[in-house]
Amino acid sequence: MMEQKAIWKEAIREIRLAQRANRLVLFVGAGVSANSGVPTWENLIRLIAAEIGYDNCHRCKKNQDGCSRKDCSYRFEFSSQDFIRIPDYFSDTFGEERQSEYLEFLQNALRLKNAKPNPINEEIFRIMPHHIITTNFDNLLENTSVSNRGLFDVIHQDGDLLKYPNDKYIIKMHGDFSCRDSIVLREGDYLEYENTHPLISAFIRSLLINHTFVFLGYGLNDYNLNLIISWINYFRKTTNTPGTIRNYLITDKVPVSFERRRLERQGIIVVSLGDLPEELVAAAPDSITDPRGRQLYAFVKSISTPSIEEKVLTLKEILTEKYQDFSQYQKIAVSDFLGAHNFRDAKIRWTRMEISDVREFENLQHLLRESSLIREVFQKVGIQTVVCTHKEKEHEILQVDSAKFLRNPLFRLELDNDYILLKRKVQEQGSLFEKMYYCRLCGYDAQKLAEKTENQVIRDPALTLLNKIRAYYGWGRHSDQAQQKEEEINTIFRSLPVQKDYSVRFLRYLFEYPSQNRNKMEGLLHKMDQSLDQTSQGFSLHKALEHFELLRSYAYDYYFYLKSNLIPLDLYKDSSDYLRPYLRALISISRRDLPKTADLEWDSQNGILYSLNEIDLDLLSKFGEPHWLRRTFNFYRTDILNIENGISLRKKAANLMKSMLKEFPVPIHWTAQLYLLLIISFHSNMSNFAKSQLFLDLSHLFISTNEPIIRKSLIDTLKYALRKIDRSNHLDLYQKSIERLQSFLITRLSEKELEKIDPVHFSSLVNALAPYSSYQMNQLSEMISSSPDCRKKTDRIERYYPALAASDIQFRLSELREWIKPEQLSSMVIDGVVIFDKQEASELLNWLNQLDQLEKRNRWLKELVRLNLHTDLLSREDFRNIPGALSQIGFLVNPEGFDYSLVDLEDPLWQEIIFSNEYQGWFKQNAKTLLNEMVRFRFKNHIQSVMEEKIVYGILLDSEQLECFPN
Repeated sequence: MMEQKAIWKEAIREIRLAQRANRLVLFVGAGVSANSGVPTWENLIRLIAAEIGYDNCHRCKKNQDGCSRKDCSYRFEFSSQDFIRIPDYFSDTFGEERQSEYLEFLQNALRLKNAKPNPINEEIFRIMPHHIITTNFDNLLENTSVSNRGLFDVIHQDGDLLKYPNDKYIIKMHGDFSCRDSIVLREGDYLEYENTHPLISAFIRSLLINHTFVFLGYGLNDYNLNLIISWINYFRKTTNTPGTIRNYLITDKVPVSFERRRLERQGIIVVSLGDLPEELVAAAPDSITDPRGRQLYAFVKSISTPSIEEKVLTLKEILTEKYQDFSQYQKIAVSDFLGAHNFRDAKIRWTRMEISDVREFENLQHLLRESSLIREVFQKVGIQTVVCTHKEKEHEILQVDSAKFLRNPLFRLELDNDYILLKRKVQEQGSLFEKMYYCRLCGYDAQKLAEKTENQVIRDPALTLLNKIRAYYGWGRHSDQAQQKEEEINTIFRSLPVQKDYSVRFLRYLFEYPSQNRNKMEGLLHKMDQSLDQTSQGFSLHKALEHFELLRSYAYDYYFYLKSNLIPLDLYKDSSDYLRPYLRALISISRRDLPKTADLEWDSQNGILYSLNEIDLDLLSKFGEPHWLRRTFNFYRTDILNIENGISLRKKAANLMKSMLKEFPVPIHWTAQLYLLLIISFHSNMSNFAKSQLFLDLSHLFISTNEPIIRKSLIDTLKYALRKIDRSNHLDLYQKSIERLQSFLITRLSEKELEKIDPVHFSSLVNALAPYSSYQMNQLSEMISSSPDCRKKTDRIERYYPALAASDIQFRLSELREWIKPEQLSSMVIDGVVIFDKQEASELLNWLNQLDQLEKRNRWLKELVRLNLHTDLLSREDFRNIPGALSQIGFLVNPEGFDYSLVDLEDPLWQEIIFSNEYQGWFKQNAKTLLNEMVRFRFKNHIQSVMEEKIVYGILLDSEQLECFPN
């Protein structure tokens, strides 16, 4: 049995749980309205008794002729029977014809005209119960001016339940003076209540099945309380089931132990307001003067505002209650953790928590040892070390076991990119949520799994919310039901109590405000880069590392929140955008031009500030973007990333390529991941031999894959590797792989497979391979000359011309114009493969004017613009007569009168025009128009291309503008 003094704490927790489940009913009695100057029910009956001259004097044994009735306390001490019969006596004195006078007297006696809502009324609405039931005649609840009041409809009589089909009611169980026939006061009114109010009584009885009732402002002997108790007992007897739901009577009276046990057997727990700590009661507003009202306010306020109650609770009680709300998570976000209880001046840097308050540290030290719940929550946050840093010195250190999710075997397989084994393990032993999450990463349609996830029947609304978000990102976001799914999730968010917001705060960030923490991370990155700028007065490696550690905490918190809670957000742009500041920070902190300082720990061999671990590599390779990563390396002039010992980049890449060979179809995001791994490898401290083996595996994948789309997507990866090989001094390590790749490209047996790659991409790979060794020239020339038709010949020339002498394959444009790809024209003309003179130009323009296919004509026109930049074969007049011309042609014809808002700095053709010496001046003159909001947005978010950077910084901005752009 719980100690009587502690019952109020347990009652508040139970009441909050009922509110969260939307099964809380507050029964509001006269004791609440008394704080607005309205007489209590007992005092009203005494006023009525005095009016009709009814008292206990005729029963008094001490009644004498000289008795002073005025000062006699026994005179109006009535029994329960008297309390419900006196209104009958009073009504009878008026008779049927004077009932309006009877009601007028009651209204005046209650002093309703001057009564105004009190703070207890306001707090009742802040609790947000499912329903409010009151036996009071006043309108104080209805007139309360708090926003939540608008959510409740008022029920005066049975018909109102049909009139207002709402989910939240204020039920005036005994009516009020706005509908005088509804007033319930006389004994007959009570006895006939279920007959005169069948809908209201049935509705209230139905709530007894699964709702928690809390009685505020009622006495132990209140007739209304006893009526509800009789209903509870009736249900128990008729259903032959014990009561499982506890109801609460909040009273200033302390019942004797016999009475308390009797009420408990009937499902009513008595909470004595006298047990509340004085500091809670003292905080009640001065407008409440009655001590009982101040106690009642303190109790109600503790329900609506948990922080009030926390002032008198122990740290263990606070944490135990709040940490139960994290049960649905395998990883708890730092913001949620600190939202539940913000330890004074606490700082969390991934696995390390610093507390400066010695007393709080000592309390926590004790709790972590004795409470498995608190210890588990710390593990789920990822905290492994708790440090007391009083007066900036580390005094004591607590160690917490590492989080379980770090040891998850499925997570380890994904970290190693072993998708083949991962898929098998998930199918054999994975939970429904694991199957859906990893199904997405392995490239499978997750619709059925998402639907199963979403339709899990769970009573916990927070876990339901988590499952719906899992399903939304697993499949629903791309379905035609996306809007409906979003609204369902938002509805659950809105239904959760504000007091529990800390438990879903990060989940809400993910769904509604993903940019909130991203902006903080951008700010930290900017500060870090400033601290690493040796030309700046703010240069400080210490500060740079502090900013970096905070960035890492944000990124790891997000990463593990997704991974551990199986939220399939990995493949969305939201995640890559969120994590990008930290990915940039990893490249920035790895610069080699930073000066060494004696007071910092440096890698003795490489002289760098930070070594990348497995999580960093996973973040870079799965949330980066290849061209962005290459630009970032160039931007920071970072050559080498130092990788922690024991991490095999080659193994990770090899596992991925093995998966790409065995899986069909191959998820397209795997090719981007492989490209990123290759970029990281060539910028790492990996040995040259290991790099050559990685290139060997890559070549083997290109040759062996059966998927044309994968082969095409690998071309950029191969070209990047070939450029890096060209700059190395270890070409001999790569020679056999290069020769094998070249041989595959020119073998007739593979030609049919290679034809599925468009000539532009194919020729770019041939061009990248050309410098390393001579192709088998005779074999290539024979292939082209023996082509069965002009179409085949054109295709072979387009594919292999970078490897051949132009004189051997030269042709006039008009000979093969019908079959040549327009995108190849400029490069083939410049290389001398295609003969293009003024006669050819004139014939081509005439042909284009007659061409009906708009898309094809525009492709040719773009190439003519490129040719104009490199040759003098076309004039302004030639372009002037072309109908429906491109915006670029409009510029060439009339640069002075051109609308420069049409220029797109991302467009490769516009970029070529801007770089040309002939036209560059026009763009400088119109720089203000070109540097529009979209351009500034890309630069602010670091998603601009290298070419855009060269245009903006090298051409459009002058030296004074460089400092403030893009702001």
